[in-house]
Amino acid sequence: MIRIFIILLLLWIYPSTVISQNLIDTILITEQRPYSHHFLKADRKSVDSSHQDITPFLQSILGGQVQISTPGGLTTLLHRGMGNRHLPILWNGLNIQSVTNGSFDLGLIPTALLDEVSFFNSGNPALQGNNGFSGSLNLHADQNLKDQNFLKAQINTLQNYDLAYKYSHHQNKTRYSIGLQTAYHQNIFHYTLNRKEEKRQATDFLQMNVMTQASHQLSPSQQVDFNLWWQYADRIIPVSVTSAPIIQKQQDQNIRTQLSYTQYVHRHHWKTTAHYIKEYLDFSTPAIDSRSVVDVWMIHSAWTEKRNQKYQFAVSHRADIANPNFYTAQKRRNTTYLSTSRNIKWDTHHFTHLAVRQDLTDNQWMPLSWTLHHIYKTWEWSASANYNLPGFNDLYWPEGGNPDLKTEKALKTELSKKLNFGQIDWKVNLYASLVDNWIQWLPNNSGRWSPINNKKVWSRGVELEGQKHIPWNKFGFDLMASYSYNRTSAIEHYTDPNFIGKQLIFVPRHKAGLKGTAQYQNLTVNLDYQNTGVRFDLTDESSELDPIHLLNMSLMMKYAKYQIGGQVQNILNTPYQIVRFYPMPGINLGLFIKYSFQ
Repeated sequence: MIRIFIILLLLWIYPSTVISQNLIDTILITEQRPYSHHFLKADRKSVDSSHQDITPFLQSILGGQVQISTPGGLTTLLHRGMGNRHLPILWNGLNIQSVTNGSFDLGLIPTALLDEVSFFNSGNPALQGNNGFSGSLNLHADQNLKDQNFLKAQINTLQNYDLAYKYSHHQNKTRYSIGLQTAYHQNIFHYTLNRKEEKRQATDFLQMNVMTQASHQLSPSQQVDFNLWWQYADRIIPVSVTSAPIIQKQQDQNIRTQLSYTQYVHRHHWKTTAHYIKEYLDFSTPAIDSRSVVDVWMIHSAWTEKRNQKYQFAVSHRADIANPNFYTAQKRRNTTYLSTSRNIKWDTHHFTHLAVRQDLTDNQWMPLSWTLHHIYKTWEWSASANYNLPGFNDLYWPEGGNPDLKTEKALKTELSKKLNFGQIDWKVNLYASLVDNWIQWLPNNSGRWSPINNKKVWSRGVELEGQKHIPWNKFGFDLMASYSYNRTSAIEHYTDPNFIGKQLIFVPRHKAGLKGTAQYQNLTVNLDYQNTGVRFDLTDESSELDPIHLLNMSLMMKYAKYQIGGQVQNILNTPYQIVRFYPMPGINLGLFIKYSFQ
């Protein structure tokens, strides 16, 4: 701990390379983005609410694999071979991944109400906390964007219906907005089984979301902010086509709140934020009645150099309290952490970011999290270390939980280069991640599944992306091509050495994509092709899922205050499965209309 204290102290007292004054504006203070990414550009970003389904955005992530058994079911993302438990989901900087099962259903994200959805390949695990092995997904409600007032309706041939409304206003020193979204998705389609056409079971998926935010400047140097996200979802989850037709029902109800106070001084500011989350998750079948209630309390205080954010110091405490009806007692987790970071601009070509974080969880010191990121002209290199605690289900599941599980620990590095070759802008990423004590659920001798720290996993790969803009008369054409190769395998296996070197299940080695966008005045047309290679669905590589070829098209036209558009998904009507025995939809059409008003 003496070593950690010295590091924190040196970062704290390191002198600023530039000393300057920063006058406080007398107008409404412009707040910064969440500090953890202020120096990084998102690898994928969406600020257009024309799509209410987050799946197309997730599919576009280079090196990512959307994992969903059936439309309306649990949607997660495997990125660079890492599991969904290794991806922080940050809502305005707060990690909302479930402490119970370590998974957040990405299909519940109301993208129409968010100002920005961003994905970062590397992220900053020293500042985001544990489980940031595979970057981060940021859900951002930015009060500094222009006022957005719209009403949008969408319909799909899968018998899915969406409606969204958002109103925002800025007056004097106060800003506020409210967003309302409701959707009813039946996800009905036909598929072929044993040469016979069948109809997929309806999901009867009802979803509602309310998002509101407010900001008020108390004085030229003080500001308060409030964010609220209420969410409700009720659905039927279809079983596999080889299972007996039973009813599986799931109901989610969550409320997430944030209240922050910011004090601006000469060159620095203090920001203190209080968070509270209440989560309900109920799952039932004729034989199962599973009900879970989770409370999350968090207080976070950070001191940041204001002008260029050269350094920051933060302290935080988080309490997770789980009360599932299938536990024998209430389960708690308390984490306190200290973190600091330093940005150093050596000259016009060199920039370095260094961050460290030390967590104390339930009176036990966690592994030190750190991040080192360096930029030199068009080169970027990063290295980091992080950890991930087992979820409560991993530890306390009544029919297989393992209270002796160890903490997962990861070392990561990535090298990126931007270049222009053949009049095309290219970006190349080389990466590697090493994870110790990887948690995996396996069947035991009694036939029940139980988690163990099963292996050491090595993920490595390369990603290549090229973009070109072609102007021609009044037309504009943008072309993008991408390819990723990933090899994720066990290099040590504690129970069966035959699994060493085998690719992890559901992780494709190859993924490629082509996208073309044509724009003429107020008309935009997109054509998107995605190819996902073979994926194994048994750990010994004895069973594999066929490659996936998907071609999608969208069209949008702007007229006065209206946007009218449509999407054709799976134009080739390709039969495919992401999970075996769970068919996905063939060709389907969606239409939307959006009206913007002041």
